[in-house]
Amino acid sequence: MIMTTLRERGIAMNRKVTLCLCYCLLTLPGILSTGLLCDPPSNTTVWSQSPENIEVTVEWGYGQLTCHSQNTCYGSEYVPDIKIDPQLMPVEIQHKTVLKFKPSTNMQIDFPILPYKVDEQGFLNCDRKGGFPIVKNETNQTITISPDILDIGSNYFIVDLEDHKLVSCEFGLRLNVTVKEQHCWKDGDRCSGRGNCVSKRGQSEYTCNCCDMFNGKYCDTFDACLGEPCQNGAQCQHKKDSESGFTCKCRLGYHGAVCSERVENLCVLDLCMNNGSCVGNKTHFQCLCPPGFTGSHCEVNINECQPKPCIHGVCVDFIDKYQCFCLPGYYGGTCNMEYDLCNTSPCKNHGICIMEVDSYRCHCHPGHTGPNCTKNVDLCTPNPCYNKSRCSSSHNVTCHCSPGYTGTRCEINLNECESNPCLNGGTCKDRVDGYACLCHELHAGPNCEYTIDMFAPFLQGKTTDMSGNVRSYHVENLYIVAGTLSGAILIVIIVLTTCYCRMHETYKNCSLKRMKYSRQKDEPRETSVDVSSVATPRLSIDAIWEATSLNYDINQLNSPLRQSLKPKNI
Repeated sequence: MIMTTLRERGIAMNRKVTLCLCYCLLTLPGILSTGLLCDPPSNTTVWSQSPENIEVTVEWGYGQLTCHSQNTCYGSEYVPDIKIDPQLMPVEIQHKTVLKFKPSTNMQIDFPILPYKVDEQGFLNCDRKGGFPIVKNETNQTITISPDILDIGSNYFIVDLEDHKLVSCEFGLRLNVTVKEQHCWKDGDRCSGRGNCVSKRGQSEYTCNCCDMFNGKYCDTFDACLGEPCQNGAQCQHKKDSESGFTCKCRLGYHGAVCSERVENLCVLDLCMNNGSCVGNKTHFQCLCPPGFTGSHCEVNINECQPKPCIHGVCVDFIDKYQCFCLPGYYGGTCNMEYDLCNTSPCKNHGICIMEVDSYRCHCHPGHTGPNCTKNVDLCTPNPCYNKSRCSSSHNVTCHCSPGYTGTRCEINLNECESNPCLNGGTCKDRVDGYACLCHELHAGPNCEYTIDMFAPFLQGKTTDMSGNVRSYHVENLYIVAGTLSGAILIVIIVLTTCYCRMHETYKNCSLKRMKYSRQKDEPRETSVDVSSVATPRLSIDAIWEATSLNYDINQLNSPLRQSLKPKNI
């Protein structure tokens, strides 16, 4: 059991006080004679200005010298009471205090010690390998620990003799020594002369415990509320701009500077806010709130935006009302109606209006463009019509096709042969804006409508149903054509014959009256050819005329046929 000799409030009266089992504390008289108006708390140790005059002796042994929980080792402030490894009662000393180790004299056995200083793991595991011994040999005498090996903070020591089974660390022969510094001096003055420099058990340092109405780390701040001037449970608030000023926040039913006066009717305290009406007596009151407010003091503004009234918008609360700010595209008191911008017919020139979110879009007809279809567009630039056709536009493009073409863009060449204009088996050849008929033999005319039988009466001097001018017109032309072809054939025959005679030197035997070829006696015999028959070829109207697109009116029939027909090369 640790026995201590301390007066109430921690004032040391003797020059030296011996702690029989755990430690000894030495204080000098007059330490607390600082002229302060308050004493230090009874559960604290006061900082000494002469720690070298203080001796603390630790007795190493078992039983009441050891502890095994937070409460038994450090005091009832440590809650809950957690179990810890058995150890000697922890020691807390001031820096430069004299520390001594003493073997127990109450064990009825030889109890030598050889303390080792170890780290925290060595302390917990009873392992001295990482530590060093305080003395060279184990001893039964008291050992003074040099302050040089006592660091600020926690210091760990164990005693574990290998040749002595009872002197074992795991039974509790280990000690935690806490060396504390002080943080009480400022500008050479301890706690500004308004407090005590003390430390509680379990704290790691000495701090200021202020007197009267001072607080702060160095008791350098005045707080008028520390004197508890407010009465009847009122809350005190110190005025920072005044050394002695304070205000009291009174409990309900009290008033005055320090809340010492009791009211007869609570309504005189003006308890209702926001123009609320008060009804009450000495102990009770009730506030009748105006529209838009609630609460015991009418201090709460009712939120009309709960639940959300704005369907497509943001609600802003006001006193006894609200306002909806609608999202784009919506309107109305609760933003429940949607704008239809197409109702105003914004699209011009027959444009189609299409609704979008908070907007619209115009689908314009050809010939117009722009957001509202108000801008004209020249659909004929560039010209969409083919084959040199003319373009015109209003709402749509119109192509005026050149002769011989058709289609929406004049892209189709008209086929004049589709109507089969060529008669008597003639072949039709399509042309741009016209056609040509290729007639079979014994047929002629633009559409091969004439036959050679129509010309026979003219050749025989007989009349036909045709007028005399028409008959003589066709007969004359037939004679011209037949004579021209006969002459051409004759010329070709003469040229061929002449060339042959010159090559074979037979021209000597040639006669102009009779064009025969006689072979010489010694030459091979060849068949003679009478070329006079070549001069009478068969008449082919198809080889003579190529029909053109003629209109056989009276005026053309009066003109020579050779002006209407052209020779075709063979």
